[in-house]
Amino acid sequence: MAKLSALQLVQEVQLNNGLGTSTALTALTGLNYKIWQYIQDGIYDIGVNDKWRPLEEDGTITLADGTASYPQASDLNEVDKNSFIYDQKMQLRWYSPQEIDRLYPTRTSSGDPIGVFEWKGSYDFINTANAANATKTVKYRHWKIPAILSTATAAGTSWFPEGFDRTVLVNYGTFRTLQYRHNDEFKEYKEKVFGRGMFLDQMKRIHRSPNSNKVLVDGKF
Repeated sequence: MAKLSALQLVQEVQLNNGLGTSTALTALTGLNYKIWQYIQDGIYDIGVNDKWRPLEEDGTITLADGTASYPQASDLNEVDKNSFIYDQKMQLRWYSPQEIDRLYPTRTSSGDPIGVFEWKGSYDFINTANAANATKTVKYRHWKIPAILSTATAAGTSWFPEGFDRTVLVNYGTFRTLQYRHNDEFKEYKEKVFGRGMFLDQMKRIHRSPNSNKVLVDGKF
């Protein structure tokens, strides 16, 4: 068994709707183009609304002398706020901008970073890097925005784990298409995806990332 290609995803949804199957993706029109868009919706919506192992990403920030603000990754969906490690030695505390305003109203100090906060698409450190720590790194983890498929790449595959592209993504595209066609059968396919204990729940149980919001203190949560 292998992951379904972009073309196969479309074909499976077409078959579930009693339609003829496409042989290429480059000239989809009408309902077939709707099917394509519904599949893309599933890839994106399910991907960004939870934290998934296939979308985990490592990040590295290299400090620069005189710089305190560093741009976020262009594919960032959500960051693990407890994951920032300076120089492979020290975990940085995550602050909200409001905490920063209260605790550090004047941010003129330089030296090793002791904290981080998020503002205007960047990570800002307390303190500003200087010549002594320039080129040292801050490592962190984040979840990336899922890449959607391209009609130019019929063999392309989605981020969905093997097997769940069929049970979750195909059924998602099927229910959306049937619903668009005012066919009550959509309820059956929607239940397969979102019903309690059904395919999306099963995928979460196996492929969801560990909870990063619990902070370990003295060996205990």
